[in-house]
Amino acid sequence: MKKALTLLSLALLLAGGGAYYYLSKGYAVDIPRQEIANHLMDSQPITRSYFFVIDVTLKNPRLSKEQPSNRLRAAMDVVLKVDNGDTPLEGAVDLSGVIGYRPEHGGFHLTQPSIDNLAVAGIPEKYTGKARDAITQAMAEYFSQNPLYTLKPGEGDALATRFGLKRVTIEADRIVAILGL
Repeated sequence: MKKALTLLSLALLLAGGGAYYYLSKGYAVDIPRQEIANHLMDSQPITRSYFFVIDVTLKNPRLSKEQPSNRLRAAMDVVLKVDNGDTPLEGAVDLSGVIGYRPEHGGFHLTQPSIDNLAVAGIPEKYTGKARDAITQAMAEYFSQNPLYTLKPGEGDALATRFGLKRVTIEADRIVAILGL
């Protein structure tokens, strides 16, 4: 009996060690930029109101060509209505963010978005800060609802995709995400 328990314990330890080694190594997901661009083109515009004085509409997301090593850069068209104004203010926002992964649905999302450049003429000076805050909140909500890429059924290792994102490398033509422990 003691020998059987020892052998069972050893077998479980070896199996657990093997599973840990496999998961710690990670599973690579190679995402072509064109697939991300296609996902972005399919997403719908959103309009949100903030601070009771600013309405923000974000639409037409697109990837920027220049990519830093750890943040994905993108741009969107933005339409603002400030203080119930009759004339909407149109322009564009250049943004960057970190790629996050949600294992519950296999989706890669842009997280922690920040404004790199905002080009909207006519924002009253007293609302400039609030407009930037409102746009940042709208971007966070937009990218939370619209994944950059979602794993297809059967894509990826079933066990590794249940865990978190280990690291992401942004390259000129693709994004490589490593999933695992």
